[in-house]
Amino acid sequence: MVMWAAGLFRLLLSTLEPYISETKVKFLYRFLIVGVSGLVGCASEDTASLKTHDAPVVVTGFSNSVGMKFNSLPAGNYTTNVTGLTETIELLHPIEFGVHEVTQAQYKAVMNSNPSKFKGDSHPVENVRWEEIAEFCRRLSNLPEEKAAGNVYRLPTVEEWEYACRAGVDLKNRFDHHLSDLGAYAWFLDNADGGTHPVGTKEPNAWGLHDMHGGVWGWCADFYDPEYYFDSPLADPAGPEAGVLKVLQGGSWFRYAKYARSSYRRFFHPESDSDAVTAWVLDFGCRLVINLEGL
Repeated sequence: MVMWAAGLFRLLLSTLEPYISETKVKFLYRFLIVGVSGLVGCASEDTASLKTHDAPVVVTGFSNSVGMKFNSLPAGNYTTNVTGLTETIELLHPIEFGVHEVTQAQYKAVMNSNPSKFKGDSHPVENVRWEEIAEFCRRLSNLPEEKAAGNVYRLPTVEEWEYACRAGVDLKNRFDHHLSDLGAYAWFLDNADGGTHPVGTKEPNAWGLHDMHGGVWGWCADFYDPEYYFDSPLADPAGPEAGVLKVLQGGSWFRYAKYARSSYRRFFHPESDSDAVTAWVLDFGCRLVINLEGL
């Protein structure tokens, strides 16, 4: 059905091409492919759409001075079709990736404050803006123990986040998490009872990372630009150089299952300091990576 629709749409675009820009052609093609793929995927999800490949060896067990745990993910690749075309994204460097979302106890240890609505030391910190997380990373990196260890903390890029979330699984379509088992891995609207829960109480993915689906949205380092992914490098894409909005991934306790897909990307203003948007950031949190490459 997707290929039939794409063929029909290409015919339409060939007729309109002299009258519309190349950017609009790309946007319209992406809109149709992603939209139709979504509808088909939603209607036909089953375990046959999953394919595993040889995953890199993951080293576990590292903890920092405030109790954050990290797993070492070696360089590797994953296959995605976020633009409507299947592409293989290469991650050329290893990643020290947070096992859990940042907890309220960890955030308080560094910032001496806790903005979260749903209080609990082992619950994920939420109600945090991107700029606040950037400051949290700066202060954490400057702690004496972290400076001595050479640890520099930052948010993951979009591609790092998706690579870690997929954990060695290639998927047939972008509706890549199956509702039959989502509840074992994620706190989302159907099972969260209106709030957050302690981190690590759901099953981890194949690389030992908890709450990559659901829980709280994870801020990423990238600016949001839908055109970027049509021309971005396939090796270590760093995201757009500038923009207004920042990307979040993973879904949350407040969202339906479809938002927990590894490929779903949300965007929001990094400051979000208007009273009108306060409610939206109650499910915004983060997890960190350690910057091994000094990037």
